[in-house]
Amino acid sequence: MSHLPPSAHQPFTPSSASLDPTETPVRPPTLSHPPADDAPSPPPTADDIHATHATYRRRVSDSLARLHPNSPRLHRYTDCARHWWIFQKNTDPTSYRFVRAFCHDRFCPTCAAKRSALIRHNLAAVITNQPHRFLTLTLRSTATPLRQQVDRLLLSFRKLRHLPWWNRYTKGGAAFFELTYNERTCLWHPHLHVILQGNYIPQPLLKTAWLAITTDSDIVHIRHAPSTDDVIRYVASYSTKTLPPSVTRHPTALDAVITAMRSRKTCYTFGTWNAFHLLHRDTDSDWTCLGTVQRPRGAPKHNYALLAALMHALDNYLAGLAPPTVAITTTDDAPLTERERPPPPRDPSPTQRHLFPAYAAYGQSSPPSLLP
Repeated sequence: MSHLPPSAHQPFTPSSASLDPTETPVRPPTLSHPPADDAPSPPPTADDIHATHATYRRRVSDSLARLHPNSPRLHRYTDCARHWWIFQKNTDPTSYRFVRAFCHDRFCPTCAAKRSALIRHNLAAVITNQPHRFLTLTLRSTATPLRQQVDRLLLSFRKLRHLPWWNRYTKGGAAFFELTYNERTCLWHPHLHVILQGNYIPQPLLKTAWLAITTDSDIVHIRHAPSTDDVIRYVASYSTKTLPPSVTRHPTALDAVITAMRSRKTCYTFGTWNAFHLLHRDTDSDWTCLGTVQRPRGAPKHNYALLAALMHALDNYLAGLAPPTVAITTTDDAPLTERERPPPPRDPSPTQRHLFPAYAAYGQSSPPSLLP
């Protein structure tokens, strides 16, 4: 128990009246790296990025943990946007770029939005002034296992495209898969939304052909696309759709969807659009990927000094301080191909936590106190 008077516990702040004119006033300590006026504001944390879909992602993460415990996919999903790729500029070896490592999972809403933007960008380059149609194909809801229903729908559409009259009306197009669930009947409703480039296909012809192929479904809908903007909006509305709450709030139904959709395409092209890839991503040849922050490429002894310098720069960046010697930028648009995904990141080591507290705190589930 302290016996000092209360005033002794208060910090001493000298005033002009208490100082001798020749006495140097006591100044408060300053940061070793004070924030620069032009220092960029820290990027949002992973929790900020996923805040809108926190409940959805938690349910999907729980489902992946049940189906694939300790799998790389689960680690990528839970660590989405929490870790960074390192890129070095070829023309300026002192410039580096940190790129977020997203999971690219089809059940991640954040990645779905980025995937939709990529599809819209790529689709705008292939859409011409030729007429387009919107086609919807459905299957009658049954108690058949979901994976069989998905395969049956995709196979039925393939058979429809192989009919002799198909090429007389349609040149090519793209298809987008959608799935809904009836909580009352516990039945699935898979269907396809298709963009067709070509002329109008008579509704009676489509209906008859679809019924002959599926043997029990005759509900089809086709309409004209007034403009290119309508096609882009159509793609945006279906390529960004996540699972409805009727699925995510039922663990059994959610597990069934994740199992059934494994290795199944939810969007693809056909016909003259076959050479066009909806998810094509241009690579940036001006930047070379050095690996992830946790696992740089090359021998560790050759990368340790570089990694330490980059980690120090990133640490200052996340703390809102000006990078000292390394030119650093961050971006959410990675110049990567779909196959160049990061390995499952590891948690920061005790050394990293001690040397780079901002980065160590930044990767945790709660935002660090030093960030605004």
